[in-house]
Amino acid sequence: MRVPGDDASGLEWMLFAQSGLLTWGQAATELTPAKVRHLLASGRWQRVCRGVLRAAPDGPFTLDQQWWVAVLAAGEGALLAGLAAARAGGLRGTWRYESVDVLVPHQRRAADLLRRLPLGLPAVRVRRVRHLAAADHQRGRPGPDEHGAIPGGRGTVGAYR
Repeated sequence: MRVPGDDASGLEWMLFAQSGLLTWGQAATELTPAKVRHLLASGRWQRVCRGVLRAAPDGPFTLDQQWWVAVLAAGEGALLAGLAAARAGGLRGTWRYESVDVLVPHQRRAADLLRRLPLGLPAVRVRRVRHLAAADHQRGRPGPDEHGAIPGGRGTVGAYR
């Protein structure tokens, strides 16, 4: 994706920061629900899974998009973890398995993403954690600002930290 210009809207910056993906809630804060439904019906946007949208027509997902789908589908407070987080931070190489690990707060029930995600995306393992101090978060690319907020988004999403 190209870097948005100085006059870009919050939606354009959010799509840039999240590799062209966003939640329904994030889209509804920037656009009316009717406009979001129109973009989906016209084929300009695509519903990836429940609550996660892609601002592009059908096509293969990039590696960054696969990670964002996993984190956004896992919900509020989700963090990319394991090998996927290391790769997002710059680790290079090839591995036998392409699964994505996501951490969610312990008080939340771990989402069963295996049934919700479309075919063709790597398997997602969701793990609940009781405590993960902010000092243990590593900020990778792209990520939320220093307060954990996605530009133009609702609430915080701890992706790529």
